[in-house]
Amino acid sequence: MNHLEAYNKIRNRVEWDKSLDTRFEFITYKTPESGRFLQEEHPSVRIEIVYETMFDVDISNADFESKLEYIKQKAILQMLHDVFSDQKDILDYWIDGYVGLFDYAIILKNSSNVMFDVMNSTRINLTETVTDDNLKRWFIDLNGLKDSVNGVYTQSFLDRYRREIDRIRKVLFIRNKSMKVVTAR
Repeated sequence: MNHLEAYNKIRNRVEWDKSLDTRFEFITYKTPESGRFLQEEHPSVRIEIVYETMFDVDISNADFESKLEYIKQKAILQMLHDVFSDQKDILDYWIDGYVGLFDYAIILKNSSNVMFDVMNSTRINLTETVTDDNLKRWFIDLNGLKDSVNGVYTQSFLDRYRREIDRIRKVLFIRNKSMKVVTAR
């Protein structure tokens, strides 16, 4: 199976959670198969903030809903690439047998993508809803903080994502291999 076929098998595992903002009541919210939501890992990954990062101020409701689906699709496909980049084919067993294994990695990838988009959005950086303190916090959350002089260390979303990808790869590729010992006499 290729990446798009794998995407189709896991695309409904995590979904956007319902926004408390009444401006977004037009969105059709789906129930995730895993019960997990894309916003659960960071408080700033919200539909309202995604909307504020959109370049098109007058985006239609249908286009915005498509954009949310695209953001989720991008996170899933990037995660699949990171896990299976050195594999010629993705075996059905890897997806069907371990379907829940990918949920947290999708959420982490989506969170880092949204925070990166927020930090680089020209539209949101021109509004007063995002302060310099928020941008600094998002930068530290995204990239981490390593201050050996003062002994401060904050793990970044990118580090957590890489560690999760390594964990998935160990479960899928290393777990089922056993060492065969041959002794000669």
